[in-house]
Amino acid sequence: ITHQDKYTCQKWLRFYLDFCSKYQHDATSSGSLDAFLIKLTEKKQPHQQKNLAQKAVRFTKDYWRKAPPNKAQKAKQT
Repeated sequence: ITHQDKYTCQKWLRFYLDFCSKYQHDATSSGSLDAFLIKLTEKKQPHQQKNLAQKAVRFTKDYWRKAPPNKAQKAKQT
C-alpha cells in the first residue's frame, strides 16, 4: 500500500466516522456505509471518489473484524 493510498484511506475513514457521529449511525452497521454513500452522491462526489470511500471503509471494517483482540480485550474476557 502506497503512502498516498494510506492517506486516502485514512481521509475517507475520518469522513465516514464523522458522518456516523453527526447523523447518529452505528459505524459498524452495513446500513451506515450505504447511507454514507448516498450522502456522497447527494454532495455530487465523483463515482471514483465514492468507490475509494467504500473500499476504505470496508477494508477497515474487515481488518478490525479479523484482528486479534489486544491484551485489554483479553483481560476483559477472563
